[in-house]
Amino acid sequence: FIGLYLAKKGKSAQAVKELRKAARLKPDEFIFYANLGTVYAYQGAYPKAIHEYQKALEIDPFYGLGYANLSYIYGLMRRTHEALRYMKKAVQMNPRYADLHYNLALLYSDRKRYEKAAFELKKALRINPNYLFARINLGVLYEDQKRWKEARREYREILQVTPDDEHI
Repeated sequence: FIGLYLAKKGKSAQAVKELRKAARLKPDEFIFYANLGTVYAYQGAYPKAIHEYQKALEIDPFYGLGYANLSYIYGLMRRTHEALRYMKKAVQMNPRYADLHYNLALLYSDRKRYEKAAFELKKALRINPNYLFARINLGVLYEDQKRWKEARREYREILQVTPDDEHI
């Protein structure tokens, strides 16, 4: 907890030191490595963050958020192939988490796999029908494909939730 507290206070070097100490005391506890990964990610030290998240996943391969975090880091590094692989794993482990489907859809869209992107956005919307970003992105995806009727339908759905949204 000291490490996380220090990280939140912007003292990342001290946070790393405390989390390393915790990991030495209890080397089979995945959360210390996951927290180190988070601290390194905030520092922009992406290779170190990847290393720590991978250590956490070696200890607990069912730590679904670890796969998502790896995906986010690879995405920031513009390595969408790896980002996609890890996000698929995160979704597989957490199929009821709409944000993961949404992020998987964005990765599919980046790789111009529009049908898969639409499929994942629809899954996110089945989980959370009021997920505005998913609905907006689905509308934009339809618009980009000149599927005007479907785009209009999505935008009308958004107006049901936010009737005063001037952009929609």
